[in-house]
Amino acid sequence: MRLDCVNNLVERIERPSLQKREWLELQSNMRPPIGKSNLAEFPLKRDALVHPTVSQQRILLVEKQNPNDYRHNLTQIFRLTGPFDSTALEMALEHLVLRHDAFRMGFSDGDPSTVLVLSAGVRILEKEDLSGLVQSEQEKIISVLLDQNAMRPFDVVNGPLIRVLLIKIGEYETLLARTVHHIIYDGWSSGLFYRELADLYKNFSCGKDPCLPEFTFGFRDFIQWENDCLRQGKFLTQLSYWLKRLSKPPRLNFPVEYREGLGQPFLPGYMSFNLDYIISGHFRNLLKQYQVTEFIGFLAVFALLIEKYSSQGEVIIGCPMARRNWSEFENFIGYVADTQLFRIGLFNCPTFLKLAHHVRDVAVEAYENQNVPLPAIMYLLQGTAQYVPIYDVRFVYEGFPQPSLKLPGIEIQPFKVAQRGYGGSTRHLSLYITDVGTHFKGTLLYNSRLFSGSFAEEFLKNVKQIIYLIVQDPEASMFGF
Repeated sequence: MRLDCVNNLVERIERPSLQKREWLELQSNMRPPIGKSNLAEFPLKRDALVHPTVSQQRILLVEKQNPNDYRHNLTQIFRLTGPFDSTALEMALEHLVLRHDAFRMGFSDGDPSTVLVLSAGVRILEKEDLSGLVQSEQEKIISVLLDQNAMRPFDVVNGPLIRVLLIKIGEYETLLARTVHHIIYDGWSSGLFYRELADLYKNFSCGKDPCLPEFTFGFRDFIQWENDCLRQGKFLTQLSYWLKRLSKPPRLNFPVEYREGLGQPFLPGYMSFNLDYIISGHFRNLLKQYQVTEFIGFLAVFALLIEKYSSQGEVIIGCPMARRNWSEFENFIGYVADTQLFRIGLFNCPTFLKLAHHVRDVAVEAYENQNVPLPAIMYLLQGTAQYVPIYDVRFVYEGFPQPSLKLPGIEIQPFKVAQRGYGGSTRHLSLYITDVGTHFKGTLLYNSRLFSGSFAEEFLKNVKQIIYLIVQDPEASMFGF
């Protein structure tokens, strides 16, 4: 794998001159304000060869080493009940494929690879009709079809890197499974995909023309922009910040149960919990009172618990970040998100309130320097093109409401949580916290080669216990937690 756009940048790094700004919107909503971009400095050359971003190169390296792997497959499955118009859906999907170049992308098998975008003729819809079978036979076949759909590897060279499976199980019952490769898709893309699919379905089912707003900056343009910024040194100040921030990183001394699993391929395990409605409400109100977002509050809880298990005063936690901080980045589907590293010190945080405010300050600085992709930082830090993790734990916060499919006149429910793909995450532990409106729920994704189910159960029990103690007294000493 070649990272030509970041080679030799070490010699050009300037000392950090970070200017503190009043990011009031960021501190209240944990989303950077939409500002003016620097896109005018980079005229688009749509006839030029474009190489994948450094984040995409990392994924392509994993794919090359594991050709039958499905870790980067992202699947969602819905049950549709009602008078569903499959023709309208097919027309809507065809329109989205033409609208978003990500759905027509492939990546040449070369060194370096190049981005390939097909002009047309890409079909992503697959159909199965099981309505003539009895329920017992349907259930067997459905299970096989859904597993095959979720686990079937994509052809990253020829594409397409998305597929939608429709399974008709009755006159008014249909299953819809969407599987997409992470290399062209992220969480922001999911919300955009479902919103536009719903709008197009509504218009086509009524015989109307599509009326989505036009946009001129697409995913291929973003890829070219990011590569040009790295190649021309536009991120030098941010790079210097990260090189200083992540120098001599603490190595997580987390007690694993099965040491023989270290270095073995990641084998995912899952365990979920619901936080009590009353405790959820008290915790939410407490964070609001102290001007701390739910994201920061739960991240502080996670950092505290990792510290308790590892007996370290400093931890590094990875958190996914949308990086859609300019208006030009809001309207296209593509893999823009990246992992932001939060280096959190607990030495001078005797109470949870102190810790939460410290985490907030760390997050503000991270957001101010979010344009540099993590693989570029790792490449410069470690002097190798091989991606080596600098963090072993990950935190993901999903606000309310979550992206979901909504079609007019159709009742839609999640059919099952497809836990076959896991977005390429290979950390020891990943804690997902989801705001479902009435309360919070969480899921722990863990490496079952290192940890048992009983450990996961104990870990989540401790998450709830710490939140309970914080709600009782946020000013209490954390040493007693």
